[in-house]
Order: sequence, then C-alpha cells, then structure tokens
Amino acid sequence: MKTIPLFFVSLFLMMGCSSAQLVPLETMTVKYYASTRGGMFNVVVENKKMMVQKDRNGKPFEVSLSSKDLKDLAVLFQTIDLEKISTMKAPTQMSHYDGAMAAYFEVIKDGKTYTSAGFDHGHPPAEVKIFIDKLIEIAKNEK
Repeated sequence: MKTIPLFFVSLFLMMGCSSAQLVPLETMTVKYYASTRGGMFNVVVENKKMMVQKDRNGKPFEVSLSSKDLKDLAVLFQTIDLEKISTMKAPTQMSHYDGAMAAYFEVIKDGKTYTSAGFDHGHPPAEVKIFIDKLIEIAKNEK
C-alpha cells in the first residue's frame, strides 16, 4: 500500500526534473539557411520570434510561434550535441551538382556560435533532422 504513494511522488519528481532541464529556445539564436544560384530559404528563431525569407528579393516576414511550437522545438533541441554539429555528416550530396540547395544550421548560445558543415536542404544530418524538419514545417506554415 505504501508503494502507490511512493510511485506517484517518484513520477512527479521525474516529470519535474525533465521539464527543469528543458533549455528554452529564447535563450539562444537558431539559424537555418539554404541557398543555391537560383533560390534561398532562411529561418531565424530569436526571442520567441521566427523570421523567414523565401527568396533573395523577398522581405523577411514573421511567422507566429505558439507556446506549443516553442516547447516542441525546445524538446527536440535537447537531442542535439552542439559540440558535434560541425562534424555531422550529410546523408546526401545533391547540392554539389545543383540537385538541392546547400544548407547550414547555426546556433548562437551563451556568446558562442556553433555552425554545421554544409548539407542538402531537405536532407539534414540524422542528428539534427527531426529538429530541422520541425523548424521548416513551422516556417512553411505561415500562421
């Protein structure tokens, strides 16, 4: 009988600890940029705002970020090892022959900039794929 309350206390503590470790996206700047000779797609997330630019001649516009979007991105961001993003391998190399835009991912956190090696737009390294896919999904949603 004593194990039931202990279970709920343990569950509560585990849930509290996991959310306490969540690094809010507002504490950093996240950039995704892709370009080729004929096009570009840039996303910048900073201070709870997302700015998107879809072509060189277009003006950047703001995409609304809901609290759910921010939380989803923060949860996915936790899986990324910033120290390793510069060495992550691209799964494809279509941008080498104009088969895809060349893309880069950058995070500025605590005054330090972490930049990925180049990869093909739409085909990011496995270690950042889920985060970048979500970032692009939100950017293309244009709420």
